[in-house]
Amino acid sequence: MEAEVGLILIKRAIKTTLAATKTEEKYWPLVARHVGRRRLLQQLERVGKLQRYWHSVLQCLHGESHGRRCMRIAGLLGWHHS
Repeated sequence: MEAEVGLILIKRAIKTTLAATKTEEKYWPLVARHVGRRRLLQQLERVGKLQRYWHSVLQCLHGESHGRRCMRIAGLLGWHHS
């Protein structure tokens, strides 16, 4: 199911890009490569943000950080931060 939704979104992005750039349909493989590359970079960026978030959480757990971010995380998770 999720793969089907992803495919629909990719097709839509290809059609939108072709229309927005007034590019002939025969160039769809190049546009598909561009759309796929952009999607991959967005996914990698999200993974990087998650890694930074969990790194901050671990710093809070080990008492290595006492900044605003740590206090915010502690509050979200219902911890009492000392």
